[in-house]
Amino acid sequence: MWVTRHGSDLARILPHVLPAQRVYRSSSVLARCSMSEEPGREEEVEGLEGRYANYFRVGHNAFEFLLDFGQFYSERNQLLLHTRVVTTPAYAKVLSATILESLDRYEQSYGPIPRADDDMA
Repeated sequence: MWVTRHGSDLARILPHVLPAQRVYRSSSVLARCSMSEEPGREEEVEGLEGRYANYFRVGHNAFEFLLDFGQFYSERNQLLLHTRVVTTPAYAKVLSATILESLDRYEQSYGPIPRADDDMA
């Protein structure tokens, strides 16, 4: 089950933050994404790549949040960062609320999630 939030949720509050359209480039995918005027309408991006992450790093300054995702290989004591997301503080707050809502729904369906440090003990 997907829990989604998008720019139009904040359009009334932060109209100056919303880009109408952006082009995202990676080494293998060029995708054009645009915000739809229709609430709830989402477009799938062909070639969207999923990456596993068990390491997360968050930084911020006065204007933006930086979210780094990667994989930590304990057997080699090696860290490989593979993705960085840069967003505004307002969108970081929306992301946080979206993740918390999704975690709540998950726990309602499947039971409590053990803390990561409980797994290490």
